[in-house]
Amino acid sequence: MDYYTRIGLLHPEARTPAQYRLYSEESLERLRTIQALRARKYSLEEIKVILDRGPSEVLAEAARLEADLEHLLDTLDDLKACPLDARARAILTTLAVKGMALAQRLLLLLNEQGFTGV
Repeated sequence: MDYYTRIGLLHPEARTPAQYRLYSEESLERLRTIQALRARKYSLEEIKVILDRGPSEVLAEAARLEADLEHLLDTLDDLKACPLDARARAILTTLAVKGMALAQRLLLLLNEQGFTGV
């Protein structure tokens, strides 16, 4: 937490008389989001951009990710209809993994901004 505070990703709500930092529940949720993004190999710069987004930017990014996901799913459907050789199977597997990663990124982005029911 100290590191994320030093680089500006977290902000303590107050300090004790002994100068210990006090964090709010909102800050702890932000920390969980930072940790989840780090686990998904996002850089600290990318995380800062994500955390600093407003709701309209999040919705625009979500729409773009959803369009990318739809395109990947359409490509998967097209490939499933073709006889597959080893190279085609490798491409299909890669597309499936990218589709899952896009879906996870979309859900994380929406959850981080507090969107529910999606």
